[in-house]
Amino acid sequence: MMLHLIGTQHGNGLATTVSDELIYTHKRAHSDPQRTSLQKRLDSRNRHLVEAVQLMELNLEEPLRISAIATQLSISERELERLFRHYLQQTPSAYYRDLRLDQARWMLQQTTDSVTAISVACGFASLSHFTRSYQQRFDRKPSRER
Repeated sequence: MMLHLIGTQHGNGLATTVSDELIYTHKRAHSDPQRTSLQKRLDSRNRHLVEAVQLMELNLEEPLRISAIATQLSISERELERLFRHYLQQTPSAYYRDLRLDQARWMLQQTTDSVTAISVACGFASLSHFTRSYQQRFDRKPSRER
């Protein structure tokens, strides 16, 4: 939105310069949606996969069991696992954990919440498990993210 305003008030040259400074390489048109659709992000139109990821994104603080997700979608756990492996090259559990860790990273960078509060908000039962998972995924401790 701001790049559009800068472009209309000061020209596209300045908007592009600001965009480059912010390391944002794509200037979104004001009529474009703010976030790409889940189907585009997943590069799949498979209804079950999209619905499974939607359920995961809506339940980060209290993660659902993979079996519960499969039950809600009326498919077997094995079929859900096949879908994730085929389209996303990982298991549903790994994808879900990565979603939660990505949310935790965003929270660490954008909020002043404690590491413990963030680990709980992202569905981790223990701080040690969160720290190990975070370090394995991002190659740094959560406390070093700030």
